[in-house]
Amino acid sequence: MVGKKASLEAQLKKMLTGEDKDLGRDVIVEIRQGTGGLEAGLFAGDLYRMYTQYAATKGWQVELMSSSESELGGLKEVVFSVKGKDAYKRLKFESGVHRVQRVPSTESQGRIHTSTATVAIMVEPKEVEFVIESKDLRIDTYRASGPAASICKRAIPR
Repeated sequence: MVGKKASLEAQLKKMLTGEDKDLGRDVIVEIRQGTGGLEAGLFAGDLYRMYTQYAATKGWQVELMSSSESELGGLKEVVFSVKGKDAYKRLKFESGVHRVQRVPSTESQGRIHTSTATVAIMVEPKEVEFVIESKDLRIDTYRASGPAASICKRAIPR
């Protein structure tokens, strides 16, 4: 039993400290507001600004891919790419749910709110070239008949 435990611990250590083949890759970051209403959108916007400022200090390039704003200037969701040396290595552990407890600007009575946002860090995929040969395709063509086809013919003005 002791030998098996030591063997499993050694395997686990190797898995945790082993070389990650993606360490030098660029990443795509997705931030989505979570629970907390409008304040969660403000928090998601704060996270976006924090990550882009961090990228600027590292000399990385940030390219906005898509975003959806919420009321009050927050973000419902934002997707952006980060390109630069060790981007994945530095950001890979940021994935998950981020939580903040603060008195939001949306609160009139000074109560503390808890808001969340999810962050996903994905390795930017490599471009892959492939060819689909016509012999690998099967194309089927069908025509409608019966009552549904006659209804469609009547419904379409000419």
